[in-house]
Amino acid sequence: MNGPPRTRVRVASTVALTVGLGVLVLGPVATSPAGATTDATALVGEGGSFLQPVTNLVLKVDPGLAPLNPSYTDANVDDAIGDFVGTGKGQFGADFVVSERPLSSAEAAAAKADGRPYAYVPIAATPVAIATLVICNAVDLASGTETSSTFCRNLPLTPQLVAGIFTDGLTTTSSSIPARLAGWKDPRLTLANGQPVPDGAGINTASELEPSASNTALMTYIDSDPVARAEFDNALANPANSANQGTDTPSEVWPFHTQHAFVGGDAGLIGKELSINAETNAPVSLTAWLGLGSDGTSDHDAFPLPGVWTGAPEGTPWNIPTAAIKNAHGSFVGPTEAAAAAAETSTTIDPQTNLVTFEPSTTDAGAYNNDLMVESYMVVPTSGLPAEKATKLAQLIRFMVGPKAAVIETTLGAAPPTAAMQTADLKVADELDAEAAASTPSTTASTTTTEPATTTTSGAVAGTDAGTSTDSGSTGTNGSTASDASSLAFTGDAGLFPLLVSGAVLVLIGVAVRRRLRRAKVVP
Repeated sequence: MNGPPRTRVRVASTVALTVGLGVLVLGPVATSPAGATTDATALVGEGGSFLQPVTNLVLKVDPGLAPLNPSYTDANVDDAIGDFVGTGKGQFGADFVVSERPLSSAEAAAAKADGRPYAYVPIAATPVAIATLVICNAVDLASGTETSSTFCRNLPLTPQLVAGIFTDGLTTTSSSIPARLAGWKDPRLTLANGQPVPDGAGINTASELEPSASNTALMTYIDSDPVARAEFDNALANPANSANQGTDTPSEVWPFHTQHAFVGGDAGLIGKELSINAETNAPVSLTAWLGLGSDGTSDHDAFPLPGVWTGAPEGTPWNIPTAAIKNAHGSFVGPTEAAAAAAETSTTIDPQTNLVTFEPSTTDAGAYNNDLMVESYMVVPTSGLPAEKATKLAQLIRFMVGPKAAVIETTLGAAPPTAAMQTADLKVADELDAEAAASTPSTTASTTTTEPATTTTSGAVAGTDAGTSTDSGSTGTNGSTASDASSLAFTGDAGLFPLLVSGAVLVLIGVAVRRRLRRAKVVP
């Protein structure tokens, strides 16, 4: 700057005054709300494909989400959680997540650093089924036409038999583990009535390449028996298999990928195994099913999948044959909604996190095996969302615990939340309502005319006394409570106060310097 000293001072004072006023006036506006990186006109959800049939249908039939358009992107739950926890302060790619696992410690730390406290909302209990494409009527296979007697259904399976099926051809000879199964006709495998399995084909397995709770549950079930676990360990240690993990710790990703490993989540896996026709959404001729060896393997496949995908998850009947799994009582039970509901009676829920644990029941013959039961959660922010999105998320939670969502879940094969889970869920809904009420007028001005009506509707749809709860102390795993909402709902940034102070100081400096310059002008 080359002007005289007084000019430089005058310019400096003007800059200080301008910057200070800019900070005071524009500071709160410049910092976006925590949900600002998602579409302002949509309630953006992400998750894996595990509960996709239920989630998609609920979002379509819930009338209280308008005018926000609900969206749900599925296939990879890990990527979804990454979008939810954020990529920086206030930078988020999803308003909520549907997940079958809690956030890891690293993910929880990232959410906290990015300004996103959260809570778990248990919404559905789903059995993980073991699909067994085993032929009981060879005539149908030859003609290519499926009938009610085509497949051997409800094959009774123990952990050792499950381990034998899913490590078939992967183990090395060892005296510490059972001999390999000699195909589906092995005498250790029987029909539900105890008769031999007539299918003489070999055993093959299929898997999805994306992370899935089905894989975690399958490994947990195998680990529950020492002999089955030893068989699993043998396959993991076999260098010929190139396993993607070295221990038997349950993982979202199946450690062995053969030629039948597919992308696209559960829909991608089923679409390939049953050779689904893209135009009709129905399986093609049995002779063309990849899971029945149409690629020349001549083997018949087994694979894990969520129970909600086994019937008619997208409207067209698929009726995938599944096994009956041995439970803690000693009974063999299939992956039905009734079996899932029975398994729910032995659950515990953590009062601090709302996370659900399935305990083994030695007295309930009808309960599905607890190791193969999976709880799905909505993971929602407890502060930082714009008021309308917070209100709509509360509405969605109330709908999820209501009677219409229960019909959807039971029809597809999952069990709705228990009374204890509903109570925990409604507390989170109340917390979201409190978050919306604490938002600034600039955030809520465009939605205040519709929110009261929406809140009333949500209570009526849910068929509960959801509006009576006043407890807002539900917490996420990072320990944040609803008390955080008052600071984060304003701007999505807890560091606003120092910024305002700095702006005020700059304004005072600018005013003081300008006054001194005016006095200097009248001095001779």
